[in-house]
Amino acid sequence: MLAVRLVLSASIIIIVLIAGCTRSLVYSPSMNLPPQPLKQKEAQVLGGVGFFPETRPHLVEHKSAFGTEGTFRLAFCDHITLQGKYWHDLSDNLDDNRYGLSFSMIAAFADSTSLRFGLIPTAAFASGNGDFQGGGGGMFLALWYSGFSPITIYGTLGPAFGIRVTDEEESKWGWGLLINTGIAALIKKHLTINVELAGIKQENKYDHKTEYFLCPSINIGYLFTEVKKKPRE
Repeated sequence: MLAVRLVLSASIIIIVLIAGCTRSLVYSPSMNLPPQPLKQKEAQVLGGVGFFPETRPHLVEHKSAFGTEGTFRLAFCDHITLQGKYWHDLSDNLDDNRYGLSFSMIAAFADSTSLRFGLIPTAAFASGNGDFQGGGGGMFLALWYSGFSPITIYGTLGPAFGIRVTDEEESKWGWGLLINTGIAALIKKHLTINVELAGIKQENKYDHKTEYFLCPSINIGYLFTEVKKKPRE
């Protein structure tokens, strides 16, 4: 499938572990899964705030940066949803203009009454002062549990990597492990809310440093569902 190849070809989360003009970049580790995997032709838009890990926290004042993020996702069928995400640093860790983009696919598996699994391959790119200075990706296992309706508990787990290719002899790269847990609630059929906590282990192979992060986030969303026509009497 072309969509799978495009997502896997480059791929979130430890975006880059060194940058040319920007000392450290930021990435958004949140997943913000919908209360249930979207059905065909359903869409969701989300916006919120959270904390983003610094790729080189030893070079800035704080390990993580406060910022805003926005997500749009669209289901092409009951099992495949494509997603785009944008984040922007609002902190004063650096004066640089730092932001990023990611592209994901949520592939949902067969479900039971209240438990469902999925895979989320992700590709991402991070920018500093208008230049995309690195890229990375990851593959994450997702789990939804909807036994506490109208609240759904979800979690994701998976590895990630980042790299920046330069003319220098030693490549700038690293890897990490992400664990996300959160709750998603559907309010009045369309309004959604996500409260999430991401735990990250980040291995910077260029600087030979290991960092750990706990990054909370909160997002409000709107779910677009297909309007079903009432049968004629």
